[in-house]
Amino acid sequence: MSVLEELSELQIFLLNWLLTRDTFKLNMVPVEHVLSLVKHHLSVPTPNFAFEINYNQIRNERFNDLTQNDHYQKLFAYHGTRLDNLHSILHIGFLGHMNKLSLFGSGTYFSVEPSVSLHYSPFATVWPNSLLGKRLSCLLLCEIIDQPDHVKRATENETSNDQERRTVRDSQAGAVPDKYVVVTSNELVRVKYILIYAESNELMQNDQGTRSRLRTFLSANRYHLYLFFYFLLLLLIGFFNSNLFKFYWRLFKKRSNHLLFGSWHVTQ
Repeated sequence: MSVLEELSELQIFLLNWLLTRDTFKLNMVPVEHVLSLVKHHLSVPTPNFAFEINYNQIRNERFNDLTQNDHYQKLFAYHGTRLDNLHSILHIGFLGHMNKLSLFGSGTYFSVEPSVSLHYSPFATVWPNSLLGKRLSCLLLCEIIDQPDHVKRATENETSNDQERRTVRDSQAGAVPDKYVVVTSNELVRVKYILIYAESNELMQNDQGTRSRLRTFLSANRYHLYLFFYFLLLLLIGFFNSNLFKFYWRLFKKRSNHLLFGSWHVTQ
């Protein structure tokens, strides 16, 4: 019996979906090209790798149709996320209703400053034989169709009448701040570039591993450590109350007084 014959119908369907869907292809591109697409003012670490996503014809046509013959312009903005969310975002899209960050309204949050979005992209351990690195972080540069009803952001030369343009209906804190973009319709945004950061500082990794092992040791031996420090405290208390300690302490004070104030004599 082959391995496939042992799988259920749902498992085979999942494998087919994971391995054979030709919805997009990845091409490596220069990092500098990607970072130049959005003008940013804050410094940001240089990514190690950059990949462009080339969607198939069906997905491209579906996305471009939303511009209504270029009536709505496109803009780029960054999105930070955990590495384990990447597969779902690429195949299914952004799920704005699952976004926990809702201070300025429901939706998916982006920023024109990569350093802002990078805070939401923690490093994660990946396949140990990966050529990219053992611990990676991803930053997404996304293409957004600037439809004012569903894309809330600050605009250039805006006036007081433009507050509606940058305010989500259910916002709890008013208008969307500068440098941020909130998209309330998932179909208006797609990932166009993936920036990959590789944690290559071996000293940092070793230090993190040492601290992790130390935390594990302390947690596993907490009871024994309590007993050790308790007995150590008893020993110190007993030593400080002993005649031997008191003798040497008096001798130390006399020597100190001699050094500070001149000659001294030991009383027999």
